[in-house]
Amino acid sequence: MINHWKAIAALGVLTIGGLGVGGNAFASTSPQAAKTVASTAAPTVAGSCLKVHDDSWPGWTQGRPDRFDAGDTGGVYMWHDNDGWHLRVSHATDDKSVFSGRIATSGHLVEVRGVALERNDNFKVGPNGHLVTFRFQNYGHVDGLDFHTTCAPSITFSYSRAGHTLPSERVFVGDHKTNPATDPFRITRTE
Repeated sequence: MINHWKAIAALGVLTIGGLGVGGNAFASTSPQAAKTVASTAAPTVAGSCLKVHDDSWPGWTQGRPDRFDAGDTGGVYMWHDNDGWHLRVSHATDDKSVFSGRIATSGHLVEVRGVALERNDNFKVGPNGHLVTFRFQNYGHVDGLDFHTTCAPSITFSYSRAGHTLPSERVFVGDHKTNPATDPFRITRTE
């Protein structure tokens, strides 16, 4: 009898969470299903981690890349510091080069803002802040984004230039300009 009441209570939390998150209420008569779904819905209902930025990212991601400036070798330069994540693109000529990319997390990308963008540059934050896409027409100067994360265990980055996947040696992360092994690549938050 006690397990039956626990299932009903879990289902009540589940229904409230379902309405708050996706706008769809659902019901289950299976106590195991209610328990499983309620345990994944509970953090969303509580939302406690949504109030704090995730600032613990690996040491190799920290600090603006050494000697990064407009007109550097064509690529993506990114880093994390006390002000969140920073992404910049540049290349060595005044000819147009189009950089695009995706930044995705199971957490949230928040406070996303463009940096030095011109009228043909754009970015979009997806529903619930799980995804940011961008497309920058770069003329050898700097275009970029700044953002923070919440509830993000990891972030997946993927970049392209002129419609082709950007070689990983053209992605520079942190003050030592570390190249990821591949593009796309994932950075996992530290505890």
